[in-house]
Amino acid sequence: MGDRTLASSSQLQLDNIVLTRAGQKVLDIPYLIFDPVPLTVLVGPNGAGKSSLLQLLSGELTATSGALSLWNTPLTNWQSLERARRLAVLPQRSQLNFAFTVREVVALGCLPHDAGSEADRVMVDACLAELDLTHLEHEPYTQLSGGEQQRVQLARVFCQLWPLRDRDETGLLLLDEPLTALDIAHQHALMRSLHALGRFGIYSIVVLHDLSLAAQYAQRILVLNQGHIVADGTPETALSTDVVNDVFAVQSQIVSVGGHQHFLVEPLCKP
Repeated sequence: MGDRTLASSSQLQLDNIVLTRAGQKVLDIPYLIFDPVPLTVLVGPNGAGKSSLLQLLSGELTATSGALSLWNTPLTNWQSLERARRLAVLPQRSQLNFAFTVREVVALGCLPHDAGSEADRVMVDACLAELDLTHLEHEPYTQLSGGEQQRVQLARVFCQLWPLRDRDETGLLLLDEPLTALDIAHQHALMRSLHALGRFGIYSIVVLHDLSLAAQYAQRILVLNQGHIVADGTPETALSTDVVNDVFAVQSQIVSVGGHQHFLVEPLCKP
């Protein structure tokens, strides 16, 4: 199947979104559209509102005021099953204490589709291979390392949207710090996989802390600080040294290696 583009509408649209907690404003976003690009990355310091924004987009949180629509339909109007067929979410922490095998955990992603056992087997096989887990498929999930468990959870959400590769529908992955516990090779492999999924109409919005990886792979970067979007654009425009220095309170230098931006940073205040 060739590249697929979504010409008719944005994935997500936010209008006058305000989110408060305990009387404090956590997010204040007057207007925001997520266009169909393979990878949009959210960056910002701790407490900037990145995870809150992702939880808002997934429907886990409800805005205090404002409107949020998914493919031109208010998010609250989507039926749970239909939304699960087109939107998959991986939070920062995924708790699973049952001794399921790796294959059984990944197969949970098939549940929204009810495609039949043979189709499920094919999907699970593909996602296990995509996340380099085939050799672990019969191992108990609880006995894996942290990085291996993270890859299993990623394979599960991949499996949830995998059928869209062969349909004329788009899907959306929301991933909160998915690189946690992954080694360098698997970090880059995941970023390449997300980019490849975009060619099939499965787009990703991802929270990252590694600015160099964000700059290397993202088509669009949103920089958040104190609940506001302070920069939005390509890596070259959104991650200027002025923005990075101001938002992260560091002294940064951008170097180009192989045509990609890399960030050398030094804290303004040494411990």
